Amino acid sequence: MTGREEEYVRSCITDGFVSSVGPFVTRFEKEVAAIVGSAHAVATVNGTAALHLALLACGVMPGDAVLVPTYTFIATANAVRYCGAEPVFFDCNPETLCMDGAHVRSYFATRCVRKADGAIMDRETGRRVAAVLPVHVFGQPADLAAIVDAATSYGVPVVEDAAGAMGSRYDGRHVGLFGRVGCFSFNGNKIVTCGGGGAVVTNDERIATLVRHLSTQAKRSGIAYDHDAVGFNYRLTNIQAALGTAQLEQLDAKVERKRAIAARYRAHFASSASVRCLGVEQRGRANAWLMTVRVDPDTREGLLAALACDGIEARPAYIPLHTLPMYQMSPTFALEHATRIAPGCVNLPCSADLTDALVDRVAERVQMYCNERVVSSQHRSA
Repeated sequence: MTGREEEYVRSCITDGFVSSVGPFVTRFEKEVAAIVGSAHAVATVNGTAALHLALLACGVMPGDAVLVPTYTFIATANAVRYCGAEPVFFDCNPETLCMDGAHVRSYFATRCVRKADGAIMDRETGRRVAAVLPVHVFGQPADLAAIVDAATSYGVPVVEDAAGAMGSRYDGRHVGLFGRVGCFSFNGNKIVTCGGGGAVVTNDERIATLVRHLSTQAKRSGIAYDHDAVGFNYRLTNIQAALGTAQLEQLDAKVERKRAIAARYRAHFASSASVRCLGVEQRGRANAWLMTVRVDPDTREGLLAALACDGIEARPAYIPLHTLPMYQMSPTFALEHATRIAPGCVNLPCSADLTDALVDRVAERVQMYCNERVVSSQHRSA
């Protein structure tokens, strides 16, 4: 919190605009839209709410199917279930950890049929395929060209889960608008934060209007308690928007620092046989929100414990969603890499205020522990 956060929040308290109405909400939406390049942005209470509203606005209904990567935060799949729909879990690209466009293309070609009314049906489940929901995992842009091309050719909308990707680009454009709608999160751990918050971005005025309407309990205009649908209390507060506005002013600097931290880690691990950095930048430019490495799965828990003993907080990455109890009965497609890769993934410290010396300390400690494990394993084999 190194910008004008305190000043802006104090002004909310002074002016009395502390709830979901106030000048900072409007300002925050305009600035998010300007950064992303969208015609519309609607602020929400969190990224999960943004996903829920976006899916509803794109016509996802109970009984439908939505294509979801298995390697992501659980909110992605939960938002599908909130709509009464069912996720179809897809594998991840082993380098980017994101949904693989080739798998999406294969799914439509081999498992789907177009009905007389134009609906795309999954032959195995009998469900209508209502949306594709790629995730830019840890800020790494997904294979958008292939995913959007495959979905569009079948008339299925793409909703981008860009929760952790504010500041990430693909083919020179900010992520979030390659599909029909995009969703961002401004949770406390994101590259810029409102404490908690989210946003839906789109160039479709109808979708923006519907999202805004549903986010405010589907209340008609005016002061009367007049509602025309089942809506949600999903609006961002002015205080949160004030915090987020101050954070957005620092976005470019934060992204550049994050990328510098990631580059420093990569330099440390470039010649390592036991620590591998994930993420590639062919057509995308990641914001480097989180720094993810792969180690031997048998090494990970010991590494995390050793780092914790040194006062270094690192975390295991996601558990594939299709393995969790509430989703074990959900349909899947082309699962090969996620369950193999996930047990060895670790997110290392990478806050924008991390000094080079601290990055070096973390990297050296990770390398030291992993090297010791390799030597110990060789001794046991001998």
